[in-house]
Amino acid sequence: MVFTQEQKIFVVESYFRNDHPVGLWQYSIQASVIEFRQQFPDAVLTYNTFQHNVTYCILTLS
Repeated sequence: MVFTQEQKIFVVESYFRNDHPVGLWQYSIQASVIEFRQQFPDAVLTYNTFQHNVTYCILTLS
């Protein structure tokens, strides 16, 4: 699946919004997937696809 610009922005924001500061910062991809599916119910994606795109979007930001 190719993400739109709007979806890429949502992915990064959702990923950082779903953090849990327990000693080290821990981010929840699963919580982000749930938010993404609620925001874009017609988008077809797998957990692995989402995880890959999160990693790609964050690496391209730095």
